[in-house]
Amino acid sequence: MNVRRVVFAAVFAVATLADAAPMKVCVLQPPYDALAKCGGDLDVIVLPEASDRQGTVSSPSALTNAVERFNAPLLAACSATARRCGAVVFVNAIDKTPTGWRNTTFAYGRDGALAGKYDKAHLTAGEWKRLVLTPRTCGSGRNLRFSRSTACAMPS
Repeated sequence: MNVRRVVFAAVFAVATLADAAPMKVCVLQPPYDALAKCGGDLDVIVLPEASDRQGTVSSPSALTNAVERFNAPLLAACSATARRCGAVVFVNAIDKTPTGWRNTTFAYGRDGALAGKYDKAHLTAGEWKRLVLTPRTCGSGRNLRFSRSTACAMPS
């Protein structure tokens, strides 16, 4: 069966505050070659969860292979895009930490530097059982405890 890959890019004008000018936001879906085409007219670029791996990854070895193949080039492309476009870029990918692999959203500032990270706290059963990811607030297993939201201020 021949499967067509479709690029979905939606650009929205979002009012941030009553007195602020609208923001131009671009939401990308795979493949991510559209990152190279983003222009300087965007304020925010958002890529979805699991951007560095296919949705069909269902074992730790398949996850390792996908992360080794796609993670570094994707994060480098997001950093370069943020710098080139002067936009804030949010991308979800695996982050290797001393206590395990995390499902992490990376935020790149307009200068392309890593501005912050958010580790997913409430993993799905597939993430913590099959893929052996670790949540943000405990070392292993599933975390269902309430935790405060994390805010990251982005320089203008």
